[in-house]
Amino acid sequence: MKIKSPLIFIGTSGGGKTTLLDKLAKEYDLRIVDIYKYVEPYLDKHGRLKVQEDLLKKPYQDLILDLPNLNFNILEIASDWPDEFLPQIIEKLKTKPILIFCDTSLKTSVERNRKRNRNVPEDTLKTQSRFDYDFYKNLTSKIGIELVVINNEKSVTDSYQNLKNKLKL
Repeated sequence: MKIKSPLIFIGTSGGGKTTLLDKLAKEYDLRIVDIYKYVEPYLDKHGRLKVQEDLLKKPYQDLILDLPNLNFNILEIASDWPDEFLPQIIEKLKTKPILIFCDTSLKTSVERNRKRNRNVPEDTLKTQSRFDYDFYKNLTSKIGIELVVINNEKSVTDSYQNLKNKLKL
């Protein structure tokens, strides 16, 4: 089975993006590009709690520059400045993507990050959580791409089946 459009998974850190896209990639033999691979060197170099705001924008800019040379079906990004970076990402892609918004409450994101021992500052999670369903609905309408919303508060099995149904897989 071939995915015709690139899939962009977006949502808060701890929102369930990686869990869903890993299952999808394994089942359908898809290639993933994860923004974290761009962010991690900045975290290591500058310290995890210091990498915020403008310094964290650099990995997104690096990803955007690399996009034309990357071979992937799935792109995973967090809800860091989607109003700024998502239009730039879409502009660089050869085909229109499908945006998959993993909708998770701030409370759940905080709990999942704690369980994983990820030191994502709660302020960062609050900022990411501001970008909600209405925001993505308006943005995707404006830039002309499809939006799929997956509520990731429930079980992984239910969320994954919902994703497959919405993608008609």
